[in-house]
Amino acid sequence: GFEVQNITLRDIHISYEGAEKPVIAGVPENESDYPEYAMFGKLPAYGIYSRHVRNISLYNVRLDYGKEEHRPALLFDDVKGLVLSDLNLQQPSGMGAAVIFKNTNDIKSDSDY
Repeated sequence: GFEVQNITLRDIHISYEGAEKPVIAGVPENESDYPEYAMFGKLPAYGIYSRHVRNISLYNVRLDYGKEEHRPALLFDDVKGLVLSDLNLQQPSGMGAAVIFKNTNDIKSDSDY
């Protein structure tokens, strides 16, 4: 019942192995368990999947992968208050969107995503 709030990620470079196909099924809500990173299986973004968040900022974030990767780098779902600045995102294989917004508003960005 509580939203994650006021997160800032700054000066991060993460390289992923890649070789993932798009995730078609949604990520289930699982409010009764503590959110461990692997409890949902493959997530719909290769970099950062953010859901039910208020005020998240990403500054100077670089995300890339080695093998073919079809998922977007970033996916924001039910996010209110988002700042994106100086991002360097490797485009998904097949030229899909690098960033996906679902039910997200109050976006400030220095680029078009």
